[in-house]
Amino acid sequence: MEQATSRLTSALEVFENTIAQRRHADLTAEALEEQIQSLTASLGVEREKSQKLLVANDAVSERLDAIIDSVRTILEAR
Repeated sequence: MEQATSRLTSALEVFENTIAQRRHADLTAEALEEQIQSLTASLGVEREKSQKLLVANDAVSERLDAIIDSVRTILEAR
């Protein structure tokens, strides 16, 4: 009877440990999934910012080119 109780206790401990490990793995997987979703959203926001900066850079470059042309025209006229 004692051996059976000991084996049952050992089996229950193994079962409990297995469940705990699986729960931990599930929680870890959920946390990683949340991090991936968060990073994906952040990446989208950063891409939008980058695109806006590129557009602004192009606009500034065009303005600078126009100013340089104006200055050249003024200098050539002198």
